[in-house]
Amino acid sequence: MEEAIITADMARIYTRASDVYEAVLLLMASYYVGDFTFPKVYANLLSIMQQFVVGEAYCGERSSNCITFLKKYGDRM
Repeated sequence: MEEAIITADMARIYTRASDVYEAVLLLMASYYVGDFTFPKVYANLLSIMQQFVVGEAYCGERSSNCITFLKKYGDRM
């Protein structure tokens, strides 16, 4: 991978991410630093990743299944 383009909320961030994982981390970091709400369609997945990668719980809207998952597995991580 030579370049990753992160597109969210009509903004584009061009980066030289070395792989998909780095590109997703950059996407999460962009939302986290900007204190933006995750798009609803991605909120569950990105909130789980934020909690386990960043170590801080996401405060926005999530599905009840996502909340249950985080309660069940959050203590084990």
